[in-house]
Amino acid sequence: VWKTKPLGRPRNTHNRSSSPLVLGDMVIVGSETAAYAVKTTTGEIVWQARGLLGEAPSPTVWRTGDGGAYLLCNDTQRVHCVDPKTGKTLWTVPNGEKAGASTPAVVGQYMAFCGGGKVGGLSAYRLSPEKPERLWAVYFRDRHTSPVIYNGYVYAVGGANVTYGDKGKGRALCVELETGKVMWDCLLYTSDAADELD
Repeated sequence: VWKTKPLGRPRNTHNRSSSPLVLGDMVIVGSETAAYAVKTTTGEIVWQARGLLGEAPSPTVWRTGDGGAYLLCNDTQRVHCVDPKTGKTLWTVPNGEKAGASTPAVVGQYMAFCGGGKVGGLSAYRLSPEKPERLWAVYFRDRHTSPVIYNGYVYAVGGANVTYGDKGKGRALCVELETGKVMWDCLLYTSDAADELD
């Protein structure tokens, strides 16, 4: 029906982009240089947000109880709540890492994502259109992991990050959503294969 020219400008030898998200009459996608919304019927660009550099994670929809819908976009330094009609950022929270690649998980009024690094870890927030509330953070260094929220628990599975000295320390983790209590935390592998899985 239609196709667009490449969205954004490649910064390397490729032009990475997130997975596309269809919301109403728009398709939203993140690239290495900006996030874009295009019309589902024509491919015409509706808006672009140059401050959202989300080529690795994908945007997620947060639907509020009153019928509203917002985009949650993780980029290289922050998670943004975005008005999908305009591309305007309403609020941001730090993701704890300079190269966040975790797609946020959203259930009801809760969001979880992996920021990696020594500070961000696996984090959960209670959402609101005005300002989110950080509920907890658990030490977890894999910034590429996209967690899952299911039946009141947050699950994350991550490889070892040799950069941080975690050789052979891949983990699977289950955290209670409301409290941040770690329900279980297990080692995935202990061999040198961790180098290849990082």
